[in-house]
Amino acid sequence: MEVDELKADVQQLKKEAQQAQKARDKAKHEAEQLRTRNAKLSDKLDAAKKDAKQAKHLAREELQKARAKQDAKRGKAANSGADEEAPSVTSDDGKVKVSLTNDQVQIAQPPHYVISSTPLSESDQHQLEFCDLITAVRDSEYGEFVDQASQAMAARWREQNQCLRVEDLELPTKVAATLAENGLVMISDIESRHAAGTLADIKGIGPAAIEQVDKALTSTS
Repeated sequence: MEVDELKADVQQLKKEAQQAQKARDKAKHEAEQLRTRNAKLSDKLDAAKKDAKQAKHLAREELQKARAKQDAKRGKAANSGADEEAPSVTSDDGKVKVSLTNDQVQIAQPPHYVISSTPLSESDQHQLEFCDLITAVRDSEYGEFVDQASQAMAARWREQNQCLRVEDLELPTKVAATLAENGLVMISDIESRHAAGTLADIKGIGPAAIEQVDKALTSTS
């Protein structure tokens, strides 16, 4: 009798073990399905974000073209149709061109890409800003040329519109960075602090740096 009971208990334990294994297998399968679904949703979200950025960039490009056409019409009406070529700089091999069109810096390597900055008249404190596509350009062999040329074009526009920034001054990188970190981004702000004699209150701005700032401000006046 006891043997029969033991056999029955063993069978019951086996049955429960099998049920538990099935439950574990089912849970594992559901977890894998959930992970797969989440991965697909994540991929779709990333693709949607990428498409949105691209669409925003293309929309901006179309807006820039429309503005350019309007400006061209205005220029013709004001100056008997005479066109002034936009200031530009071309790489040594002639493949990449950086130009200033109205209030935007444009980087072009036909037929691969044309990237335009946010209008300098609209960006925060007239800072040079591009969409995310600029990252690939900066990582390319033309990165250094593009950075220097685009900053030069932006500085040209800011100089014409009397809204120079600290990076437009001929200052050591450390001095310029210290001024910017303390909220002195626009040259007008630096001039005010310099005139008030309070630049020395900034940590890292000593007599030598103040002399450098004075020379840089004088060269822009």
